[in-house]
Amino acid sequence: MRVIFTFCLFIFSFGSHAFEFGGGKIEIPFAFEGPVTATPAPGVEVFGFTKNHFVGGKSALLQISKFSPPGGIPELDEEERARYSKQYLLQFLSGIERQRSNFEKTQVEMITISGVPTAKINWKGVANGESLHGVMYCLIHSGSILSFHTQDFTSFDSEFIDLAVTSIESLELER
Repeated sequence: MRVIFTFCLFIFSFGSHAFEFGGGKIEIPFAFEGPVTATPAPGVEVFGFTKNHFVGGKSALLQISKFSPPGGIPELDEEERARYSKQYLLQFLSGIERQRSNFEKTQVEMITISGVPTAKINWKGVANGESLHGVMYCLIHSGSILSFHTQDFTSFDSEFIDLAVTSIESLELER
């Protein structure tokens, strides 16, 4: 019994770890490893974290993307930020949709993260014969577009998506 208690204490002591990126800080759930980083184009930074399921090479994903156009994004009022966040979210989601069959999405929901209007959408679809589901967010902050995406296989419960969603919605943006 003492061994089990010690193991549980060890695991929970690693509850999450802070990851800082240009623009903010997010608590990455303990189950996720990373980051794997990429800069696919000038002004684009991508940070990926995965939770390996140890079954068939499957993993849950938590991805942060930062798009910083040259010269930044002009100052926008709250209504404009909400409108453009929704527009960019749907544009980014179309990339996921193109790679899925039987794709379904919810209506865009507007929430507030760290005081900033944020577009949020849930989706599900099939890729390579596997059912997946995910949640994507988009917001505009400090001259950049920030996109957050989490996805997992539906054959696993939504535990890891739920952890990622909690992390994303607890994001601390730089002021």
